[in-house]
Amino acid sequence: MKLQKRKGDLVAKQKQLENAKRLLKLEYFGIDSIIDQLIDNVSSWYLFPEFQKRPHVINLWGMTGTGKTSLIQRLSELLELKDSLYSFEMSKNSRYMVQDTLNDLHDNNSKKPLILLFDEFQHLRSIDEKGKSIVNEMAQIVWKIIDSGKFEDYGFNSTSNNEIRRIFKLKKAIDNGVKVHNGEVVSKKETFMRITNMDITDKDNYVLDDISYMKRRRSFNRDNDITIEEVLTNRKIRFVSYEILELIVSIIDRPDLSLADVEEEFAQLNGIESIKLLNKYLKKSLAPKIVDCSKAIVFISGNLDDAYPMSRYLSPDIDATIFYEESLKVDVGDIKSCLAAFLRREQIARLGNIHLIYPSLSKLAYEKIIENQLDKFKEDVKKEHQINLIFTSEIAELIYSEGVYPSQGTRPLLSSIKQLIYNQWSKIIGEIYIKTWQNVNQITWGLCSEGYQITYSDAEEIVGEQKLKVDMPLKTIRQKQEMEDRVVVSVHEAGHALVYRILENQSPKLIIVNSASNDFKGAIITDHKGSHSRNSSIKKIAVLVAGFCAEKLIFGTEAVTYGASDDLLRARLMANSMIDLWGFQEFETSRVYQESFIRKRVTKMDVEQIIDEAFTIASDILKKYEKTLIILSDNLMQKKCMYQDEVEAIFRKHNPSLIVAEESKKYSEMYSMQFQKKLIEVI
Repeated sequence: MKLQKRKGDLVAKQKQLENAKRLLKLEYFGIDSIIDQLIDNVSSWYLFPEFQKRPHVINLWGMTGTGKTSLIQRLSELLELKDSLYSFEMSKNSRYMVQDTLNDLHDNNSKKPLILLFDEFQHLRSIDEKGKSIVNEMAQIVWKIIDSGKFEDYGFNSTSNNEIRRIFKLKKAIDNGVKVHNGEVVSKKETFMRITNMDITDKDNYVLDDISYMKRRRSFNRDNDITIEEVLTNRKIRFVSYEILELIVSIIDRPDLSLADVEEEFAQLNGIESIKLLNKYLKKSLAPKIVDCSKAIVFISGNLDDAYPMSRYLSPDIDATIFYEESLKVDVGDIKSCLAAFLRREQIARLGNIHLIYPSLSKLAYEKIIENQLDKFKEDVKKEHQINLIFTSEIAELIYSEGVYPSQGTRPLLSSIKQLIYNQWSKIIGEIYIKTWQNVNQITWGLCSEGYQITYSDAEEIVGEQKLKVDMPLKTIRQKQEMEDRVVVSVHEAGHALVYRILENQSPKLIIVNSASNDFKGAIITDHKGSHSRNSSIKKIAVLVAGFCAEKLIFGTEAVTYGASDDLLRARLMANSMIDLWGFQEFETSRVYQESFIRKRVTKMDVEQIIDEAFTIASDILKKYEKTLIILSDNLMQKKCMYQDEVEAIFRKHNPSLIVAEESKKYSEMYSMQFQKKLIEVI
């Protein structure tokens, strides 16, 4: 019978997992593979929790706004485990959040399902920017949970130092001859009062007339008229104060044990017996409690933008699909390298190897999100107003162009939907009541030159129309870019693209010269993954300085703009790394001892020699292919955005023999061929 029940439970849980997977894929777009991996990795914990000895750790990494946190929250709901989810944000104040929740974790039965989510994990630093360890008390608890699931917590200790001193004073009173019978001080009351600093006005705490008084609820009323003489002659003095009795009840923490039970127990003891019992409770109160999360599933979630090189582009004009394709190249090695910037190596090992790496959202995913949000809005309108709402295709296109920032995920998009749709609805529905139109059962929502074109209809004909102005900030910014700026940016980006094409033997995936981002005028999106050698580094620096070189070639030295400042800074940083970190350059420079290893002190002259070499390479290429540079710049001015196939077509058209450029051969490396030559020499 038990086996049959176990089988039935297992089948039911498997069905629930499959249903959760299905619903998640309907609600979340562009992350089907992540959902598949998530369900696969959750299944062992969900189906066979009894076999788990340590927490099951699953890591979720990605750029901001890709749905990492909400996915776990929604999964817990679909598995009917919402009340088992404890979520902590690893911010500076999260230490207090963890501590406030420890009581709940302690009371949790270790056999009960437990889901822990440590969110914004990139803020849980263990080392600073220089690699030095950081003391973080909250982090110690988190790592113990991740590692073994168990930790000793002293935060439950409810015994204050003041209360401990009061218990020790009771022992001192016994040592000084105070006698106790049935919980009452029966001799040397004055000595007892002096040693314990007894406050005679707090009669509810110390003074009693008979045992029954102990069972009454404290009134907390002070008797300011009571005197020492009256206490010594006419009142009974409690040996163990009421506050200490209340403390004991909290220490024992048993629902079936009342304050009256504890009072009655002490009312039957003499002084020595009372001290022994108090010591027993004191030891119990001072002992740490073990928080057991060994049966938990632990989700680690964080934004690791540094693992996604394209995340630095904040422009809304970069193709989301190119972002998506580039994000698919991020692997576990990239993630662990990024984690090494703020975690110790052994901590990275504790996270295990289950890393779900989120891609950025593709254009198709964003379009589905927009469609889904508009459908929900139409359903709400139908339910609330009994009106069929129709959006023209232009509305979805407007939302995409105003709301999608590929490097920032869904949050800007959802904000734009609220601004462009939800915030406009009161004006649209209000028009019906203002004009007192009857029987309106359909509204068509489209665009016109002024903004929105709203058409109201009944079953047979158009009842009325309304034009609404709408703020389209990105469209306004795009239209504002001056022709002079566009010329400079086009030449600058064409310079990058041309040198990249020659040195890397492939065209950039995308070139943008007109962006709605005020601090972003243009960019080329490339694939720079590959070997890190001296030659490859020089080529990367040459590509970085090529924009500056192109401006200088076309407009002259005096007309070069400051648009290359970021490129030149990155070029110098890479040149510095070539010498200081990678050992690619040999110079006769002084050496210093630093952090247990020898490093070179890089001089400005060292860096400039590398920069000059890269400048020469870029300038020579641009001069040789100046015609192609000008034609590509002109195309960029007209199109504002060009994809890889378009760029490559221009190169091939004006350089038909350009298959593998001479410069590319000169600066590329064939490691296997070089090794084979040396091997033949040795043999």
